[in-house]
Amino acid sequence: MDAVVDFAKVLLGTLFFIVLNTLKNVLPNGILPRKSVQGKKVLITGAGSGIGRLMAVEFAKLGAELIIWDVSLDGANETKKQVEAAGGTGHVFHVDLSQYKEIHRVGKETKSDWRRGYSD
Repeated sequence: MDAVVDFAKVLLGTLFFIVLNTLKNVLPNGILPRKSVQGKKVLITGAGSGIGRLMAVEFAKLGAELIIWDVSLDGANETKKQVEAAGGTGHVFHVDLSQYKEIHRVGKETKSDWRRGYSD
């Protein structure tokens, strides 16, 4: 009997999310409430170019404070300029995401700077 109840819960949950996501995709933007990122810190890896840079600029337009991680310091600094031009704030950290130890080091550095209030 427990298996039947568990199956029904999963089935109803799945149907609920199918209907919800269908409505989200069909209704025009602005009808359903969206999570605000105003004043929130958003960390974007690979923000020195491409999609990462575009995401950083869009989050800046929404009022988020950007933490920019990239292997290219020049690219990250260019993204910071674009974020600031869009009215946002950006903090640049040089990190090579292919190096596990470096991720932890820069993560600790980012967290430490965040607690101190950043000092670019």
